Parts: sequence; structure tokens; C-alpha cells
Amino acid sequence: MHWDWTRRLGSAALAAACAVLVQGCSAVLIRRPSAAATSEPPRCTGQLVLPLGDSLVAAGAAAFSGYALKAAMKCAPNCQESLAPELAVLSGAVAVMAAISAYHGFTETAHCREARTSWCGLHDCAEADSRR
Repeated sequence: MHWDWTRRLGSAALAAACAVLVQGCSAVLIRRPSAAATSEPPRCTGQLVLPLGDSLVAAGAAAFSGYALKAAMKCAPNCQESLAPELAVLSGAVAVMAAISAYHGFTETAHCREARTSWCGLHDCAEADSRR
């Protein structure tokens, strides 16, 4: 009976950790370029650090999910003492959501770079840089 309680607590903690990781940096922290034309250069996220971080999380979670799935297949059909099935599902969910966040991040940073290039085509970018 003690094992069931410990396993449920471990599963809940694992689910909570995965819920935090699933958010993805790009989905939360990337700033989109403004749709309105302004006299200032676009203030948006053009760096690829966040989507690259999401990509690394997605790759690591996918690899871990594969490893956990392999372990779950070895213990099947009697997996009462193993967290492998839960680990496979949760890390797979983290991999999918991090990949979606990375895609969003790469898309939005490309839009930002396009907006900056477009703004520089209409304004003097050297002048905007000297004001900073």
C-alpha cells in the first residue's frame, strides 16, 4: 500500500514539472512586432535564443520519451512498480509542446527581422542606432 502512495506522489510531481516545461519559452517571452507603422524601429524579439532553447528541450524530451517508452515496453504487461509508462507519455507531451513553441518562436523572430528590414528600407537605420 505504501508503494501506491509514493508512486502517485511521484507521478503528481512529475506531472507538475512537465506542466511547467510545456509552456515553452518562445510562446511566453517572444515579443511580436507592432502592426502599426511608427517613427521608431520595431521593438520585437529578433534573436533566436528562445526558439533554439525550445528546440533543445523538445529534442531532449523526445529522446527521453523514446527511452522511457522502450523501458515501458520491457515491463509490459506488469508495470505496477515502474513509472516508465507515465514518463513516456509526459515527456512526449513536453516534446510536442516545446516543438510547437519553437516553431512559434522561429516564425515570430522571422516576422520581427522582416519588420526591421522593412522599417530600415523606409528610414535611416544608422540614425535610429545613433539615438540609442
